Amino acid sequence: MTISELSDATGINRGTLSKMVNQKGYSTVTGNIDQLCKFFNCKVGDIMEFIPED
Repeated sequence: MTISELSDATGINRGTLSKMVNQKGYSTVTGNIDQLCKFFNCKVGDIMEFIPED
């Protein structure tokens, strides 16, 4: 699935999805995470994880 296809399916802006994928530490709104979890039928922990900075 491409970022454009995911954008079309979820309503999340293509640029936002690209930043989420490519920019380490990119901050997004919880609504976007909700949309992704609905689309993939998963929990938040299935699509993201906390990695502490040293």
